[in-house]
Amino acid sequence: AAVWARRAGKDNLEFQKSTQPEAHESAQAVLGKEVDHQEHDEGSYTWRDEGDDVEVSVSIPADVKGKDCKVTIKPGKLVVAVEKASVQLELQLWDKVVPEDSTWTVSGGKLVVTLNKANADEAWASLTN
Repeated sequence: AAVWARRAGKDNLEFQKSTQPEAHESAQAVLGKEVDHQEHDEGSYTWRDEGDDVEVSVSIPADVKGKDCKVTIKPGKLVVAVEKASVQLELQLWDKVVPEDSTWTVSGGKLVVTLNKANADEAWASLTN
């Protein structure tokens, strides 16, 4: 799905929260969870639960290109290697993801991995288990 389509649900919830706070609180209470969209700093990377996706950001030198990066996404594991920047992450993920629906990009000194959750209705308490 296109990025705008994946983010539409989150954007709609944020709009509802800002314009109809009572209805938003009521809906979240019925749903039984509130997705924490806050960015979590884990030192060598940051991550945030975006609802259907989990976004992982790794700081890298601005001159690093996509061809310098090796990213492997498996259902329960994320591996990131950037030789030029001495970056090596091997993470056992909190829950399963869908590798073929997950993506990664390099731009402006960041390597950003967007992991598509296998269980989109489950909020992640942590990136790793």
